[in-house]
Amino acid sequence: MLLSEVLEKMKEAPFNLEMRTFNRYNKTGGKTVIYRNAELLRPPKKKGLVRLADPTPFKNPNHFENRTRNIKLEDGEIKTIHIIFIIRFNGYLVIF
Repeated sequence: MLLSEVLEKMKEAPFNLEMRTFNRYNKTGGKTVIYRNAELLRPPKKKGLVRLADPTPFKNPNHFENRTRNIKLEDGEIKTIHIIFIIRFNGYLVIF
């Protein structure tokens, strides 16, 4: 499955994701992490909306430039992932 297809399918429904970890500050990582029933978080439709729990407005995360996406895990935790480290999406091998 191509990475462009993966990014489109992420928008549709919960998905399973297998990816590698990497920390560029101390050059560690390489572990495989599996996220089950994750959902892609999307920005609000209207600009300038304010979060209920935090008075700061939503900001632009520049996902396209940084090659990142925010996902919400089963337990409600929010993670930022780098799309270049995705290995498998719903069991399919990802090709760049």
